Amino acid sequence: NAPQHGRKILFVVSNAQHYPGTSVSTGNNFPELAYAYQTFIKAGYAVDFVSQQGGSVPLEMINTSDTVQRQHLYSPDFMWALAHTKHPAEIAAKDYAAINYIGGGSAIIEIADNPAIQAIAMQIYEQQGGVIAAICQGTQGISNLKQSNGTYLMNDKVLTSFPDRYLNQQSPVFKAYPFSLENTIKQRKGKFTSGANGSSHIEV
Repeated sequence: NAPQHGRKILFVVSNAQHYPGTSVSTGNNFPELAYAYQTFIKAGYAVDFVSQQGGSVPLEMINTSDTVQRQHLYSPDFMWALAHTKHPAEIAAKDYAAINYIGGGSAIIEIADNPAIQAIAMQIYEQQGGVIAAICQGTQGISNLKQSNGTYLMNDKVLTSFPDRYLNQQSPVFKAYPFSLENTIKQRKGKFTSGANGSSHIEV
């Protein structure tokens, strides 16, 4: 028999609607949500969503001319789930084979410092041999995860995310809230890699 946690994956999203100390709006990256969700559902997994406060989460980067995004945008079940994400207290880590941190500007706010989400992730990883994954800015969400020996999860691991050289440092967002995932990874002694701008680049 398959283990109980064999067919469920937990997506981490964020309730943050603005960059701290600014009026600049942000959200969770909708294509990253839609494509990742579709991939896991097709593979036979169930997907739950958790956020630091539970409830609805803001969305960004929606492109209705994209077939997959449009399909999910008009899916009542999918959109209901994003309007009613679970609170960390409602999550039983033992139920999940993996935890996946979604990107978008919201991902870099509050998630990395949330002790309840940290505890869920490390139980999945250390006690159950499960997977911790992150997409783009979602990598920030795993930056403060520590293993039971006290070292950062990122330490000595190969990671990828959005590199500094592709940041638009003149954008209102960057000026309001300068942020570097590349530096975060290097500070945690991770091995940062990246590919050509706009191309797929995955590290396992």
